[in-house]
Amino acid sequence: MNHPDTEPADTATNGTPSKRNRLRGLLRLALLGILFLVISSLIGATLWTWIGASGLNTVDAHLEAIKPWFMLWRGLLFGLVIGFWPRWVGWLATQRNWPSARRQDLLGLRWRVAAWWVILELVLAQNLIGRALGY
Repeated sequence: MNHPDTEPADTATNGTPSKRNRLRGLLRLALLGILFLVISSLIGATLWTWIGASGLNTVDAHLEAIKPWFMLWRGLLFGLVIGFWPRWVGWLATQRNWPSARRQDLLGLRWRVAAWWVILELVLAQNLIGRALGY
């Protein structure tokens, strides 16, 4: 039997998040989306101005020169996500009061996420299909 003193303050009586917390989560998601759009717009405007001032060939040469750094960044990000996956899942499970079955399910997704990430890297970033088709 659940006692009111043992239930977290941010859940309803059936263990689901309250309406206030769901609204707060949606607000955070909306703010992250708006932030993403603003940053993307700023990057786009900067690139547009750079292309107009320098020419497309100069921009292409600069992007080609920093390609190895982008590859290093993606590899580092991949390593961090896969390496710290158990720690992040444990932290989230503690914060959200998840049952151990849910925690184990998420821990089991680690290598599936890694495999899909490698597939996307090969197909999109390394242009594996385009090279195979001769583009």
